[in-house]
Amino acid sequence: MDSVKIRRVLKTTGLSALVVLSAWHFLFAYQQARKFNFALDFQIFAQTTAVFSQTGTLYPQADDLEHFDPGTPIYKFPPLLALLIRPFVADGSVTSTVYNGHWILQGVLFLAAALLCLRVTGLKRGWAVAFGILLVNYEPFFETLWRLQLETPILLLLVGCGWALRKRNDLLAGALLGIAVMLKIYPVFLAGYLLFRWRWRALVALASSVSVLLLIEMFLMDVGEIRTYYFRILPYLLSEPPVGGSENVGLARYLIDYAGLAGNVAKRCVQGVMILGLLTFVGLFRRGGEGSSEAKTWLEFGLFISLMLTVMPNSWVNYQLLLVIPLAAIFSELQSNAQSAQRWLPWVALAVLPLLFYQPCADPSVGWPCAQTPSFLGLGALPRGLHDLFVLLRGFSAPLLLAIGVGLHYGGRSQSTMRASSHEA
Repeated sequence: MDSVKIRRVLKTTGLSALVVLSAWHFLFAYQQARKFNFALDFQIFAQTTAVFSQTGTLYPQADDLEHFDPGTPIYKFPPLLALLIRPFVADGSVTSTVYNGHWILQGVLFLAAALLCLRVTGLKRGWAVAFGILLVNYEPFFETLWRLQLETPILLLLVGCGWALRKRNDLLAGALLGIAVMLKIYPVFLAGYLLFRWRWRALVALASSVSVLLLIEMFLMDVGEIRTYYFRILPYLLSEPPVGGSENVGLARYLIDYAGLAGNVAKRCVQGVMILGLLTFVGLFRRGGEGSSEAKTWLEFGLFISLMLTVMPNSWVNYQLLLVIPLAAIFSELQSNAQSAQRWLPWVALAVLPLLFYQPCADPSVGWPCAQTPSFLGLGALPRGLHDLFVLLRGFSAPLLLAIGVGLHYGGRSQSTMRASSHEA
């Protein structure tokens, strides 16, 4: 057997082993999410909704807005989530069937989002396999799963939104983004992309979707509760300061924990970064003009998601599930340009590696099962110091992907210009 065949056999064997190991890790981590009971997040959602179904009151603590400070165990989302959960807890009780049903639903939605990403990006062969391996080892999903948080359905909605924008179906794109906004407010940041590209049909559809869902809320619950949320609680949430701690992977957290800045000062610094980021997009879009290709539309949408997660005052670990979209866009760009792939792959690997490490729920001295060092790839625990180092670096994944995407966008435009000049010559 010659050396070429030996290398091919070794490559095939290694890849097959990685696929099998990744499949094992996915099944292991999926089961672990419910082995020691789910996190408090969904318990709050479900139990608050159970009380709401009996009393009609969804925000009983609204008289003291300090209850809604960052990280407090309280229902602080728009009413839509409670209305979706209410049929499952209408009798005022939350059964294990409710938890297990949502646990299964999370997996189905994540699979649907992954398949739609593959269709949108057109990843093939090795790139599709690499993206699939990344997703089944992607710890932000398992963190979201343990919390039964909303980033999984929001991911599917945003993938659908990006796909619709790429297909120039702006009405569908705006409608899907509107649903995501009514589940959690923060995706409204992505309306900035619609505004920059002046996708006015999508903006109209976004406003219409929000309006329709608001009317449904008004029809199904007390208008006073809706008024309380949108006119008292939401303004308070929008003014919240960033906090330190490992669960916050936004840029502001690092300024607080490692630069010693006060929360409000860190927030202003991050707002400055956001302005610089938006100005960068203005430059990219002016450079690209109106002839932005479908692939670049998907990349630009992913870049806005990366910017959003970088500059949010409190960007929780489960929010990083949404980085699947810019990752898919970057993989697609690299697939289409071998020269770019050689240049950018090491940086992509650097951005992805921290996302393979799970943020434990507490210091290991606490003794809770979820506080122990997770098994890396389902095999075994790494030294806690090494594990915590990679968890610490997770906050740099979003800005690094943002920088990579900008570089690919800029490089793609430059190459297009060079090809056009060569053709004219």
